[in-house]
Amino acid sequence: TNHTLFPKANYDPHRDFAPISMLCSSPHILVVHPSIPATTMNELIALAKASPGKYSYSSAGPGTPAHLAGELLKQTFGIDITHVPFKGGGPGITSTLGAHTSMAVTALPTGINYVRDGSLRPLGMFSSRRTSLLPNVPTMAEATGQDLPADIVNGFLAPAKTPRAIIDTLNREITKVMASADTKERLAKLGFEAIGSTPEEFEAWVRTETVRWGKVIRDNKITLE
Repeated sequence: TNHTLFPKANYDPHRDFAPISMLCSSPHILVVHPSIPATTMNELIALAKASPGKYSYSSAGPGTPAHLAGELLKQTFGIDITHVPFKGGGPGITSTLGAHTSMAVTALPTGINYVRDGSLRPLGMFSSRRTSLLPNVPTMAEATGQDLPADIVNGFLAPAKTPRAIIDTLNREITKVMASADTKERLAKLGFEAIGSTPEEFEAWVRTETVRWGKVIRDNKITLE
């Protein structure tokens, strides 16, 4: 996203890097304060449409994946909810816990404990599949009929023109580690799921996501200096 967010970015994510492997991913989740009279995404969308500008959502800050996921939601359903950016996911979720913002779009690791203890109500997961960490929370596709994946993906990349033999060696060792039960268990405690990939799969994902989020950024005129 930085390549689109920052007009003066002096690097190209496709030209200057050689993908090695994805590592793990964690979705964003939409949670609402218990005072909000919506128990499903469709009910929340109906509320927002009935009262444009009344509701707000917090995020970890302008241009962050949480902000972009929130704008994607607004754009997809034509709803008017106010974005309230914070300096980090922690302050953002605290705002919603205190009912200062109606809802939060937050990374799963930031919000999961508040969902589990009932402090916040989860309505939908920004992911194409449910997470084993909160198996009862539906994906946006299940909740609304619209697939809105917004996963935080970590991965390894090398400088462009790194010899393919080195890329292959690193990929082999990385995917071996990501497939281990110990790694999966440790990541799960942090709110992430191990994935691993081939270099080609990672490159395809980067290209697809660059186009998809670039459109959201341009359509909503989001720029950072």
